[in-house]
Amino acid sequence: MASKLEEAAPAASADIRPRRRRLGAAASLPFWGVHLAAVGGVIWAGWSWTGLVLAAALYFARMFFVTAGYHRYFSHRAFKASRPVQFALAVGATLSAQKGVLWWAALVRSGIWWAHAGWLLAPRNDGISG
Repeated sequence: MASKLEEAAPAASADIRPRRRRLGAAASLPFWGVHLAAVGGVIWAGWSWTGLVLAAALYFARMFFVTAGYHRYFSHRAFKASRPVQFALAVGATLSAQKGVLWWAALVRSGIWWAHAGWLLAPRNDGISG
């Protein structure tokens, strides 16, 4: 006869398995559309060093605001900031189209793909509370 601990073990192991995450096709269209538009813009307007430098500068600015603002400040409160700095971090990160400040402060996800793009495309994350 199996002990109560052995009977509970399969249920406990089922709880720690990663859940299958569905990506919403309609919600992901803007995400993929922006990337296709960037490629289309290079094909249509042509490639230039100025365009590359501008794209890289905007990329690093957005990543700074998402990392320093949303992730480090609003999610983890890793440092102290004045109200004007908080406002600048929030506006800069919001301009990155990475959901809002309340969403980031409330939710944490794991995994490389999920952390970078999956959460943005999942229909269950359309609301503020996820």
